[in-house]
Order: sequence, then structure tokens, then C-alpha cells
Amino acid sequence: MARLAVAVTALLAASGTVDASPASLRCKAHPSCRWPPQQEWELFNKTVQGHLLAPPPPAGVCHTNQKTYNADQCAAVTKEWPDMNFHIENPVSLFMNQFNNDTCLPDPKAPCSDAGYPSRVVDARSVKDVEAAVRFARTNALRLIVKSTGHDYQGRSSAPGALSVWVHHLDSINYRPGPFKLSGSGRSIDGNVVVVGGGAQMGNIANVLSKVNQTIVSGQALTVSVGGYITGGGHSALSPKFGMAADNVVEMQVVLPTGETVMANQDTNKDIYWAVLGGGGSTFGVVTEYVIKTHPSPKIFGISLILFMLQKNDTIASEVLGSFSSFIPDMMDAGLAGYMVLGAGLDSPSPYLPPSIDGFEGQLALFDKGEAEWNAIIRPFNETLNTRFKGQAKLIAITQEYNSYNDWLQVVADRNPAGVNAWMASRLLDKEALSNQEVMGKTLWSAGSNPDASSVFFFLVGGKGVAANKGLNAVNPAWRSAYVHTITVSGFAPLNETAAKHSADVVDSLYQPLRDLTPNGGAYINEAFHFEKNWQKTFWGDNYDRLLQIKRRVDPDDVFWCAPCVGNERWQQDKTGKLCRV
Repeated sequence: MARLAVAVTALLAASGTVDASPASLRCKAHPSCRWPPQQEWELFNKTVQGHLLAPPPPAGVCHTNQKTYNADQCAAVTKEWPDMNFHIENPVSLFMNQFNNDTCLPDPKAPCSDAGYPSRVVDARSVKDVEAAVRFARTNALRLIVKSTGHDYQGRSSAPGALSVWVHHLDSINYRPGPFKLSGSGRSIDGNVVVVGGGAQMGNIANVLSKVNQTIVSGQALTVSVGGYITGGGHSALSPKFGMAADNVVEMQVVLPTGETVMANQDTNKDIYWAVLGGGGSTFGVVTEYVIKTHPSPKIFGISLILFMLQKNDTIASEVLGSFSSFIPDMMDAGLAGYMVLGAGLDSPSPYLPPSIDGFEGQLALFDKGEAEWNAIIRPFNETLNTRFKGQAKLIAITQEYNSYNDWLQVVADRNPAGVNAWMASRLLDKEALSNQEVMGKTLWSAGSNPDASSVFFFLVGGKGVAANKGLNAVNPAWRSAYVHTITVSGFAPLNETAAKHSADVVDSLYQPLRDLTPNGGAYINEAFHFEKNWQKTFWGDNYDRLLQIKRRVDPDDVFWCAPCVGNERWQQDKTGKLCRV
């Protein structure tokens, strides 16, 4: 019986018009069908300077049926499996196991094969390697995917039997004081930039820029690379000040589905520039280089904000969270940004508090401001807490000043484990939604206290800076009015279709009230429910029609295909793992 992740991608593909095609091209080539002979692979390997890999399953060392079996190495892999860096440095492994079909886990009692992984990988060390890979996939009708670090919560950077372009080692980082001249037009752009390879990781970029007191719009995960982050839009605690990461891209180098490399900016290849920035990864081409605006790093007034209920009371907890939500737009307009977790049974951040708390914890920031501004921002909510909810909840703020954004980011960085099975749901929340205290409170507490879900992640990453760049690129229009990006997650046991379905049902139902509350809103493609029913509208809104037109023009043969991705309606993955026309 086919395991879940092979089947789930097929569930996503919407019905579409069947293209007239030769019967032989009804499906992409697969190791079981129309696979290039070994001689062609050997010639191709020479073309890519010996950078073609046929990686074994990453946990194959734990399984006696695999050639790589090694009991000592199995112990090491088992220990490293939850570590992000293990999956980053492996050419085929992702952070979330289900997208490799749970095919080979570090459990000797579980089955193991390579069926859920790409069959071949080009470890790209140059643009020419990427060009050659795209052309080879196009010529041989191979399924083609792109992986950088594996921070992919939609599974787009893995596919069974595919040829994968691994851009992890395209990781150059070069700071260039401005102005910068655009390719093609030669028009000068004021300000400083950093030129980075498509696989460069955010933490490494931040460390280079910190030496010149500069920063870029980057997220909470230091190990994520620019590639998928920017093509999805890229949110950040700096977004309320400087916009989305995609809004800060000056220019990029893209290998198109033809294998041709072009420069794209606001003057040259404008449609590519518009579409790639927010239109999603692995869709319009492979980005091998970004030119990104840098900003003088602000000093950070950091706030660890903790609210905990003084007694168990679901009704009061719901009302407190609803009330707090209604204050957020004004707080953010005054300069507040950052990351929060809401829910029941949160691990206590302080030895002076109970071991677990019901309420929220936040790592928040003000840029180039201080204690006086913070006190003014939090005062209205604190007054409400002390009147409407007197004796019901307590608010604590622990503040610390940081010399730079990077210094603060090192403290609040995402260090969640990898190598897990989980589904998530998310929604972008505007001022009107956040002001609906009843719905917000009930939904947040319902999700945050549900035993089958994680806490609620509540990211203050929208607001003024994001709104200011409306129409600049293909970033979901819902971002332009949003203040908060919220997520809930439900984990499940591997190799268990029933548990996986239950997990998906849990997060879907928990966040349905937020969909109902924001009927014209949407969700962030990079962190969203994998089975969104109306995913085109949810992830791209009114931008979808233009994105689809560009996709059909630049990639009429669907060299790039993923789910949920622009233009994927003409294909679906069957239960054997093959990608075939609808």
C-alpha cells in the first residue's frame, strides 16, 4: 500500500484541461519508465564536472537491506536526525519526514528504500552546472526539483525518482557599498547591497554584514537559505520596518526552464523579476544569485514578554488572548515586532514562575527605541489587564538592549528540531480580524490548548513596511494588509496514515474560523496547510492569474512542477510516485 506522502501530493492537484501530447510523454520519466540509460548519465556527469550524485537513503546505515548499513554510523545518524544541520548537509533529506514518504527513517525496525527520494542529484557548484541539469531534465522529460537546505514545509524540494538540483554550495556572500547598477539598463540604485549565491544561508549572511554594521531582512531561522525564503516572500521581524525579503531584492540571476540564464530586475526581464519574488520556488526557474538591499543595523530594545493565567479558566484565557490581539495593530504601528507563542502548558521561561504556564511568551523588539517607548506601547493593554482581568492574569516584561539586529537574532533564533512528521495550518490576520476579540480569543485558545496540536505561533511581522510595497511583486496581496502571521502545528507518528490524516484534520479545523474571519485574506505559502482547498487564491490571491500566464509562457512544457505551486494543475503524482498528466 502506498504510504501517505506519495498519495498526498496527488490530493493537491486540481483538475485541469488535458494537453494534447504524444502518448509517450503522458508521464515524466521515472526510474521505472523511460529512464535514461547509464551511458547517458555518465556523459551528463562529465558535463557537470563530476558533480552528479546518486545518494543513498540518509538513514540507510540503520538498515541491513541497504549497502550502506553500518551499526556504528546508525547510532550517529539517529542522534543527529533531529539536528537541522544533518538535513541541510544531506543532498536529499528534508526537515519533515513525510515529504520523503517516511521511506527510510533511522529506525532499524522500519522499512527502508530509496523510493521516496530523488534518484539523482546535481551538487551544483556553478551556474553552468544548473544550466546543464535543467537542459538534461528538459531533454529527457525528467521530473526536476530544487533543494537548498531542506527548510521546506510544503515538500517542494523532494520528489520520488526525480533529478534534483542541490544549490546548497552556491553560497557566496559579497557585500558591495552602493550605488548598484542594474544589469541591462545600467540604471543606478542608491544604497548598499549584498550579492549572494542562491544557497547562501541567512545566518552566514548576517555574520558577514554585521562586520560592516549592515543587515538584510531575514527571518528567525538562521540556517534557512535565501532561495526558498525569498521566492515565498520572506517574513521577518524587520518586515514592519523594511518590508518583505522579496521587496528588498534589487536583482537576481535565474536559470530558466530552457536552461538559459538571465538577469531579472525592474528594468530587464520584468515579468520574471515580478513572478519569482513571491510566486514560489521551483516554479519559474532556479535562482542562482540574488542582489539584496542592505540596511544599517538598528539597535534593538528587546522585550521578553510573558503573560500567564493565575488560575485555570478557559473562558478567561480566551478573553485575555482576544483582548491582547485587538491591541496588536496599534502596538505594531508604534514600532513593535517579533515572535510569540500562545497556548496552554507552555514551558516556563523563568525559574521564578510555575513549571508551565497558560498564556503567552514573546520575544519582541523595538528598533532604535527604548524603555520610554516600550512603556507607552504596552500601557493600554496593561491597564485593560489590571481592570477588566484584575486578579486573573499577570504580565511580565524583561528587557535588554542589543547593539544590532544580528545580536538579538542570535538570542531568539529558531532552534526547533528537524526530522519530524507534522502538518501545519496558517493565516494572515489584518486589523479587522485582530479586532474581533471573540473569534480571535476562542480560536487562539482552542488551538493553543488542543492536546493534539502544538501551541499557536503568533508572528508580528506585517504592518507598515509590508503595506508600503503593495504591487511591487507577486507576494500574496493578503500580506499587504496583514499585521500577524499565525501558525498551528500537529505532529504525528511516522508510517501511520490514520495518524497523519488526523493531524491534518486537526490543524485544518482549528484554523477554519480564521479563514471564515478573513474571507478575502490568505496564507503564507512557505508555512501553510499542505491541503488548502482553494490554494491558488489562498497563497496568491489576485496575483494568481498573472502568475499562471507567466508560467505558461516561460515553462510551457512544465519542466518545473511542484505542489502547491503555480501552474501545477496539468499534472499529478500517482501512487507509484510517477508524475503524469491529468
